Amino acid sequence: DQKWRMFLFDVPESERSVRRQLTRSLQRLGCGCLQGSVWISAMKPAGLPGAFPEEGTDCSHLIVLDAASRGLKVDRKMVEAAWDFEKINALYQCHIDVMERMPAERSGSTPAALSAWSEEENRCWLEAVRADPLLPAELLPSGYLGRTAWRKRKSVIRRAAGLARKLGDALRKQPEAP
Repeated sequence: DQKWRMFLFDVPESERSVRRQLTRSLQRLGCGCLQGSVWISAMKPAGLPGAFPEEGTDCSHLIVLDAASRGLKVDRKMVEAAWDFEKINALYQCHIDVMERMPAERSGSTPAALSAWSEEENRCWLEAVRADPLLPAELLPSGYLGRTAWRKRKSVIRRAAGLARKLGDALRKQPEAP
């Protein structure tokens, strides 16, 4: 909707634990930090009403504003400042590397090898997606790897599902041990 959600808070130094709780909650929502107590999101975070579950979190310090976009050039500068896309791309690259290591049928794959690979793939994917603010395409920096990783993931998961079926069929065809 070309609006920014801005989260502002002014928490006294004597209340560091409140500040930490607020920033952790904003990070979990996918917000980016423009500067210490100014956070942004390009979308209205879905979990905002229940976003501050920590016991005793005082949200009276938090102000949430909707702000109009000042144009794509300014929006992109805000994105660069608020999120660490080098880290996000490194996480997606790690996931892409795992995709390249999917067990192959011809290499004598086993269900255990496929299962171990699947667990690693899922862990790397979730780590990357949790760090990614999942911004609209026009706000993404050049070189962003999230979409590349997603396309590769869809393709490789289809191949992994086919391999899992073949391995399962092979196991079912094995004679039972006496």
